Amino acid sequence: MLAPAAVIADPDSDAIEKIPTGRSVVFAAELGTTPDILGMGVERNLTTTDSNGDSHRVFPNKVTNVAVNQYDAKFELVDNSFLLEAHGHYLFGEAGIKANTNRRYMVVRAYQVSKVAKVSTEGRPVANAPMYASRIFYGWALYVVIEGDSSSFTSEVAAELMGAGGKLGATIKANKLTSRVHLIGLKPKKAGDVPIAVTTDEVQASFETSPDPQPIFVEYTLMQDMVVDAIPWTKNEFTAGRYAVNVDISVMDSKASGKPWDVGSLPDPNVTLFVNGQKVTSCKQQDSIESHCLHDRVIDVDAITELMLRVVDADVAADDPIGTTIPLQVMSSGGAPRSPIELKTTDQLRWAKVTFTPVR
Repeated sequence: MLAPAAVIADPDSDAIEKIPTGRSVVFAAELGTTPDILGMGVERNLTTTDSNGDSHRVFPNKVTNVAVNQYDAKFELVDNSFLLEAHGHYLFGEAGIKANTNRRYMVVRAYQVSKVAKVSTEGRPVANAPMYASRIFYGWALYVVIEGDSSSFTSEVAAELMGAGGKLGATIKANKLTSRVHLIGLKPKKAGDVPIAVTTDEVQASFETSPDPQPIFVEYTLMQDMVVDAIPWTKNEFTAGRYAVNVDISVMDSKASGKPWDVGSLPDPNVTLFVNGQKVTSCKQQDSIESHCLHDRVIDVDAITELMLRVVDADVAADDPIGTTIPLQVMSSGGAPRSPIELKTTDQLRWAKVTFTPVR
């Protein structure tokens, strides 16, 4: 295994970002991951011991297991030093890649989740750490680490990869990028043949799944603001015109009171899109903590266009508020077409992302 290069945020850098307290991040589960990690304090490079070699348990290891059945494929741009260092701790090494700030990386995670183990966070933390392990996801996963030169692996190329679907492998080759695959809970049906697969049909055609669900990724919750160096991606700027809007959101596991959203089931998030204060459209996702149903809504964008989301848990009697996003000034947001823009959220809205695709 190749050792990842250490990446440390430079406090004097002009490209500084802050990941706020309470934000959750997800990284590949290391071989041998067990529920004992839940509630443990974790350093920014995903080690469970600090610089003195000491470990810190933040919450007692009181774990709840929930059976689920979820398939998804996620694309992540490695755009800051924290992501580079954390992925480099395990995933990049397993894929035979040495992290380098002069290169650009995308991580693709295609996975099937059958069980989630969650630590109870009742009561006050008994120790402090940069973050703690809050959930383990079990099932199978296929990770693809895509690598390229910073001058040619641009945000536009990244957006092309995100939309490639079953042609992901061909699109990687067409853009002269390299890719490595890391498998958890999967075994190739043909020895030595490890194709890139991002759909259930592709995975079932090429791999055998483990009879026992494996830890495939771990969610970590930040206990303090984390300062990181941004890793810039070459990208185009917004120009006035028409864009198709895609929205992705995730909801906290429970109401602010700690009570479940719905008795015996997950929430039904209803997402409403507002442009310049006017309702444009809405959609409801049934029994899910995530929503991806609001997509391909075409809007006009100019210098003053402002976008906001409002999310509620749809109910027959009365909708329960979940949260909103802070209004986004689209053209001055610093984001780029075809690249997800993370919105600032309130209340029980865990995260929200919006992607603008130019309409020709």
